[in-house]
Amino acid sequence: MTYSSLLTAIYNDYDRLLPAWESEREDAGAAGVFAFFPDDYATARDLAGCAYAFWPRPRVADYLHSVGLTDEGYMELLEGFEPGAEFLVMIVERLGEEKKAVHIHRITRLGAN
Repeated sequence: MTYSSLLTAIYNDYDRLLPAWESEREDAGAAGVFAFFPDDYATARDLAGCAYAFWPRPRVADYLHSVGLTDEGYMELLEGFEPGAEFLVMIVERLGEEKKAVHIHRITRLGAN
């Protein structure tokens, strides 16, 4: 899957992913993201073939800082966040041999954006 096809698949699977994300958030006691990495989705045919994990907010911030980014944009996504109606995903996209881009999205029901 490509970054674009993965993001489309996530939106298409909103009804399954939202309750799963909510459960993970409750277990962690903090907001976070479903984290997707290229090695876990690039060769998958669909979302069911992708490995991903819930990362709570501190782990996301640590990762962003470790790759030279700030968590400012991530924190902005948490402002006005509507639990039960939306969830967050972080998709790391491979741009070349060594370069990667990090995308964090607030996922809401299609048509509600």
